[in-house]
Amino acid sequence: MIGRASFGNPWCFIPGGYEPTLGEILTTMEEHGVLLWQCKERKGMMEARKHLVQYLHGFPGVKDYRSALVHVENLDDINAVLTRFRTNHPNLLSEKISSYNPESAMAVW
Repeated sequence: MIGRASFGNPWCFIPGGYEPTLGEILTTMEEHGVLLWQCKERKGMMEARKHLVQYLHGFPGVKDYRSALVHVENLDDINAVLTRFRTNHPNLLSEKISSYNPESAMAVW
């Protein structure tokens, strides 16, 4: 079931178990949205709704952002959600999901 493992985690194909930071994930989400728009326009945005939310799986406190992502209509909507995320939580951009612990910035979030 390699297909399911790659949903929201294209890094699963990198040998050695690479784990991206939240900042890298947000950048990849943006690029994924651009590609879907360029290839499929409106239909691509419908697909983006299900794919982009998978990138944030496992991060605490992302419910509002995931909720906004399932309603995107165009690239501007995606960029608005990601910009709001980056603006509201700049201290989390260097965090990795594996580094989540009670003392981390994500636990406080």
